[in-house]
Amino acid sequence: MAKRNPSKPSKRKAPNKYGISERSYETLKRNAQNARKRLTTYTNKHGVSPDLPTLSDLTIDALIERYKGGESLAKINASLRGLTAERFAKITTVPIVTGTGYTISTKDYNQLRNAVNRANRNISAARSNLGEFADIAPKEFDLNQIVRDIVNAETLKNQLNDLRLFTPKNLKPVAINSSGEAGTVAEDEYLKRIIKRENERRAKLREENDPRKNEGFFVQQDEVNTRDIDLSKLDTRERLRKRAENWTDAKRVARANQYLKNYEESLDTALIAMQTTVGIPEHVQKSIDEIKQIIAQLYNNEDAVTYLVHHVPELEIAIVSGAVLATIPITPILNSWVGVKDMFL
Repeated sequence: MAKRNPSKPSKRKAPNKYGISERSYETLKRNAQNARKRLTTYTNKHGVSPDLPTLSDLTIDALIERYKGGESLAKINASLRGLTAERFAKITTVPIVTGTGYTISTKDYNQLRNAVNRANRNISAARSNLGEFADIAPKEFDLNQIVRDIVNAETLKNQLNDLRLFTPKNLKPVAINSSGEAGTVAEDEYLKRIIKRENERRAKLREENDPRKNEGFFVQQDEVNTRDIDLSKLDTRERLRKRAENWTDAKRVARANQYLKNYEESLDTALIAMQTTVGIPEHVQKSIDEIKQIIAQLYNNEDAVTYLVHHVPELEIAIVSGAVLATIPITPILNSWVGVKDMFL
């Protein structure tokens, strides 16, 4: 048996100030750093939650305290490796607020995330199988964008149902129109569902009693806004995609918000014109301030804006544009806004 050379130093390093070997320390440090990075990435996307660990919980000093308290290094390292985005999502109970102000519960968010991940896996596999014809496959979904675009519970339900279309079977190349253009059943049906839901919404509008029809007030514009979208004219994949993207719930809410913004800007312009001509009476300024407060509460409320556009001619933007406001009473306009507020808020 060979004798150990006493002059050759041992490779084993002495325990550091924490009382653990240098190798164990480096492993713990690396796992802690990775866990902190994953936590930071998750909270940047989804916000901070009291259910999540904090960065200070994942420092070396905090972890050593756990070790001194009796927890093994193996268990601590395993817990650090287990702190993934999927784990964070499961333990988070704070709801998520979308870009349109709707609140999604953690349960619904997890469902949505799983549905998107499943659809994207299938899309990616289909694209790989198509080789040089990969463009036939639809684009993968952006979870964050989908979450931002959720408007209400119905939008969430529709999105979950629509994502189920993206199965391997539905992602095989087929002819999607009379001209034989190649595409997939999944994407084609996904886009057509958006158009069909918009047509259902328009049919409902047509059924409602619109007083302006009888008065002849912007009848032509009403007819344009409530006429069905003709799917037969969307005869290419690109035309169908562009039209569908224009009529998602999120896009309709964005247009409703733009209407409110334009109305506010028209009020401001009218006030400037009034100030330079006849001056602004106190009661007019007070009424306009009240109107603006109501408008601020109606943002993201597409139903309210749709109603006032189709049913409340007193709130047409043209009425408050330019110097017109100086020639009409402001009280009926304020009362109309109050009426809309009472119906929808």
